[in-house]
Amino acid sequence: MANSPLPGDKSGIDLTCLGQVLLKALLPGLARLRLFRDGVLHLRPSCYIGRFKVLLVHASLTSKIT
Repeated sequence: MANSPLPGDKSGIDLTCLGQVLLKALLPGLARLRLFRDGVLHLRPSCYIGRFKVLLVHASLTSKIT
């Protein structure tokens, strides 16, 4: 499945790249984590699938950590 760029954005940056950068900034010690469309975190290496919303990922991270 191909990743789509952000709506209305011509920079070519997609939500997957944005999420990866934000995740590494928030959790630098957990750089191997991979995000999936439903916001679930997996420890094994894998590919990114589809789009996800950063706010949903943040909510998922905070609920799993605390």
